[in-house]
Amino acid sequence: MAPPGAREIKLRGSPGRALAAATLAFFAGFTCVSLFNISVKFVATHVELALSQVAALVAIPNLTGAFLRIPLGALVDGGGARAIILAQLLTTAAGLAGLSYVTALVEAGSLSGASAYAALLLLGAVAGVGISIFSPGAAYLSYWFPKRRQGTALGIYAGLGNTAPGIYTALLPLMISAIGISGTYLMWAAFLAAAAVLFYAYGHDAYYFQLLKIVGDPAAARRLAGELGGEVLPSGGAWRSLTSSARLHTTWLLVLLYFTSFGGYVALTAWLPSYYTAALDMDIATAGLLTGLGFSLLASLMRIAGGWASDRVGGARVAAVAYALVAGGSAAAMLNPAASPLGMSAAAVGMGMANAAVFKLLPQLVGEAVGGASGWVGGVGAGGGLVLPMLMAICTEALGAYTASFLPIAVLGVLSLTASVTRLRTKTANWQQG
Repeated sequence: MAPPGAREIKLRGSPGRALAAATLAFFAGFTCVSLFNISVKFVATHVELALSQVAALVAIPNLTGAFLRIPLGALVDGGGARAIILAQLLTTAAGLAGLSYVTALVEAGSLSGASAYAALLLLGAVAGVGISIFSPGAAYLSYWFPKRRQGTALGIYAGLGNTAPGIYTALLPLMISAIGISGTYLMWAAFLAAAAVLFYAYGHDAYYFQLLKIVGDPAAARRLAGELGGEVLPSGGAWRSLTSSARLHTTWLLVLLYFTSFGGYVALTAWLPSYYTAALDMDIATAGLLTGLGFSLLASLMRIAGGWASDRVGGARVAAVAYALVAGGSAAAMLNPAASPLGMSAAAVGMGMANAAVFKLLPQLVGEAVGGASGWVGGVGAGGGLVLPMLMAICTEALGAYTASFLPIAVLGVLSLTASVTRLRTKTANWQQG
């Protein structure tokens, strides 16, 4: 008897449902970028903290999220992303529920000092697992969508997901005022749990991984998935995906690009309010609004536009234009403080478009190790959000001017522009969309 064809096997899910489920999961997890940026003021009124301790508390969820992107992205190539993303959502919900309990104890005076700080730090690290959803989610969608549609799909996924910190930063003061800090974390945990339930219902793995579980043979699963239009298929497990992608210099070119665009986006979102108040003498409300709308939200929305454009003219071309905007906008802000809001808006447009272009290029250049490459690019790239603020502070102190803080972004923009114009255009020349 001939083996069954792919269309005779009952499979679940569709690209559209996968996109909706993954976007919700990433949005929910990425809210934890805002885990302590507002509530740290509450913590500081109950627990005496040094400035370095405050900085560590704000940074810890982002640190967890950045480093976990590397292994968790690679694990997708072994058995799919569904179980990984579900575990991330539930772990994050548990961390938030724990924060609700601990902040209630702190508020009641039952927990204080070093014990309270240690508990908050530990639970912040646990909740930060949600930030790492990006890499397995990006690999998950790369296996669902054909190459010609991946730019748009990943642009929507990341663009809408990236709006989460801005939205939550705006909502948190209202929520804390209405239901208190403990109630806010509990409601936040409930949102993550609800996202996990919805992802369980609609977030099915791509057909290859479903077929692999049914037929048990990777070669047969690849053949059957190909019958259903699968174009990007994994070549091995997590370790092979990490090592094979790490051996490709194109992976590290993409890491450089994402370090510049996404790392720069995270760094400037944190840096600009202080810059605007110190360098331009703005009040904090105006500085926050200008950063939130004129930079952070603009970059997030331009990621959607960048994905759409990458599908039509190619990721390398979009990246070249985008990094020119990053370099030019940063240089303008550095040379003329009065022009810095406009320069940063130009950089935001470039960073958003570049973020989308990178993940359009990734499955083209590292097609058989998408999970591993997504881990390297997403994890090391996100690390730029931790490294760049330190470099920006060093430049400010060394050169004695706040505008010097934009120098690292401008230099990285030029390097990324050069890589986009020379190396990536050559690598994608044989692609119809590249």
